[in-house]
Amino acid sequence: MHPSTPSHPVERPPLRVVTGLVFLLGLILLAVRVFTHPIGGGGALNVLALIGLALGMLAAVGYALTGVTRCPACRTEMDEIVEGTTATCESCGVTLMGDAKRVWTVDERYVHDTPVFPVTLPERFAWPPACCVCGAQPTRMIQASLKKGHTGRNVALAVATGGMLIRTGGGSTVQVEVPHCDDCSGGADLHKPALEDLQIRFRSRGYALAFERLQEARAGAGPPA
Repeated sequence: MHPSTPSHPVERPPLRVVTGLVFLLGLILLAVRVFTHPIGGGGALNVLALIGLALGMLAAVGYALTGVTRCPACRTEMDEIVEGTTATCESCGVTLMGDAKRVWTVDERYVHDTPVFPVTLPERFAWPPACCVCGAQPTRMIQASLKKGHTGRNVALAVATGGMLIRTGGGSTVQVEVPHCDDCSGGADLHKPALEDLQIRFRSRGYALAFERLQEARAGAGPPA
């Protein structure tokens, strides 16, 4: 975190902790009841009930342990941010990072130690003319890849060819060549969240924004004549 970056502490209100633990205790007691007195004599319905209760217990523990904070920019209340990830304030749209103690805003000059700023990777794309880490003139391309197993047609991944992603079925490896300068490396990686599109993550917040804006401008311009 840059020392001048606006931040806000993470708190763990006792009422939230107690509420989560009370729900957890209630679910445990209900699970014991279901286990000792099976629904309808047992069977699949009983198993589903126990699975649902187990998931509820996990949610109750998560609620009790998750701290709360406020967006440093607009003061909107929000849950703490897992360290090494980013979040966007739903009220003001500012990008945030955090850890167990604080959350802070991220400006365009910030460069993280690892790729954390995600942008959806479209099938056709172009690179901003700069090193993806420091913004200097790029002198080489470094590969970022992602190996995936069978994904099905709806979320089939791809192999990159220049500025185009060609969809492939079944197991596949996604590869893109990302611009770097001689002094920088490891500026990007590929990521495929569940139920979301393929993403490229950058270390540089500024380059992530520049990449996203460039793709939006290309999409707005329409296909080449």
